[in-house]
Amino acid sequence: MAKLIFNGVGINYLYHNEGSRHTLLFIHGFGGSSRDWESLISYLPPEQSYLTMDLPGCGESEKGDDLNLYSFSAIADIIKTIVKANKIGSVVPCGYSAGGRIVFYLSANEILKTQKGFVAISSTPGIADDLERKKRKKADRALAKEIREKGTAEWLEKWLSLDMFNGLKNLPEEFMSDYREQRLKNDPEVLSNYLLMSGTGVMAPLHSKLSRTGIMTPLYLKISGTGEVVLNHSKFYGGNRFNQKGLLITGKNDLKYCKIAERLSRMNKDFQHFVVKESWHTVYIEKPKETVALILKFLTDLN
Repeated sequence: MAKLIFNGVGINYLYHNEGSRHTLLFIHGFGGSSRDWESLISYLPPEQSYLTMDLPGCGESEKGDDLNLYSFSAIADIIKTIVKANKIGSVVPCGYSAGGRIVFYLSANEILKTQKGFVAISSTPGIADDLERKKRKKADRALAKEIREKGTAEWLEKWLSLDMFNGLKNLPEEFMSDYREQRLKNDPEVLSNYLLMSGTGVMAPLHSKLSRTGIMTPLYLKISGTGEVVLNHSKFYGGNRFNQKGLLITGKNDLKYCKIAERLSRMNKDFQHFVVKESWHTVYIEKPKETVALILKFLTDLN
């Protein structure tokens, strides 16, 4: 593993350079680390270049003292610095969940000048509806406070009990034991910082920057009393000339994110949405072979 010193904070990363045309840049989700990609990477062909990293305060990276280190802009600067330092030509960021939101941020704001496309797994470019975004911001703040007060173990127990993680229940106990162990290492302060500085509630919606339709009606989702996911349409956004190709991957049972990705694919004709059967939110862990096949096909289409 290599280490980048960013504003005095050590950021851990691994660049596996095999000289392929495109380099995959993997960005983990909330409470995760670069290790989350190990199963998926095992299915990559040996000639495929990739880069994994631990976000600030995660895995082997240092957490620092500056709260701004956990903002979208700071994380983007860290990633940009790593890509530039390693002189990576064609880079394709690939992020899961919260990592996918970082990918959307990088892409919509054209942070990486050598970026050729992106992959977002079980993710969202933000909440378009102002009221729903305010509600989410309030909920994120409450969760951040709860994690600081009650600790990582209680958060993890509640987190993994969510329906979206049902797919993990089918994985071998040996894997899940390690999966839990890695997440229990999370510093409550770090988890709280991410919710406050780059949670979905504080994320500026990126729909208008990602759109190529000229006009779109962003959606937000709510859960009805029966547990059904209901689509709600809000205001219109103007279009944009965003011209990168995107791959959106979701698990078939992850209804909320399937609908988000489907909407995005209609918003921009260069976004492909693929649904993986018999999987949930952690589709890249549950079905790594199928996920890799989709990613490699996408890279081929970029050539």
